[in-house]
Amino acid sequence: MDPFEPIAGVSLEQYAEVSAHVAVARGNAVKVGEALGKAGVSSENWERANAAWSVRLADPMMGVRLAGSFEDRYHQKLTELLGSPPDVPPEDFAAMLGESMVAGLPAMGKLRGVDPLTWSRISYAARKAGMTEPKAFAACLALAAQIAERRLAGLVQPNATGASGGPTVDKTFEKDAAVAAKAVGRAFCQVWTPLVRQWMGSASQSWGRAWVPV
Repeated sequence: MDPFEPIAGVSLEQYAEVSAHVAVARGNAVKVGEALGKAGVSSENWERANAAWSVRLADPMMGVRLAGSFEDRYHQKLTELLGSPPDVPPEDFAAMLGESMVAGLPAMGKLRGVDPLTWSRISYAARKAGMTEPKAFAACLALAAQIAERRLAGLVQPNATGASGGPTVDKTFEKDAAVAAKAVGRAFCQVWTPLVRQWMGSASQSWGRAWVPV
């Protein structure tokens, strides 16, 4: 079976674009209906497509081939609708990710005032940047893991904020993370990047009915 074959007349690209509209509508039935109308998709076909595309994207084999194309188009459309995603420094992203590993995405989101849609945009932007700077991203993941460990040990206060209102991150974490990433090198990227990506993807699905990519 061709994983890119349209479902109920809805292609992967169209599914991604409509999904972005649905995400922005935030449950507003009128806005969802308008988005479907503009896309020329009936509500019945959308329900069928949404259910089936979600299954394909979650499939271990097909999802690998589909996820990149879906995410890229989904986030391109979100940028068209909402503007550029929040500009989050790597250390702040690491803090959010580390806290999520310990407390879960809902708890982190509530603490930081970050909703699922915003988090998906932040994490996507971080991962895309990581593709061009793998060493920096490896250090960011190492920092997140260290923050998670220290949160478990009660050494990091999640509600601490800096002068700008963002999270205060001990700068020694950055130094430690850089050393750790350099020590394990490519193996760190090969092992941790897919694990964290899988974790973020599965965790995001628990936030709501719709599949929210990260």
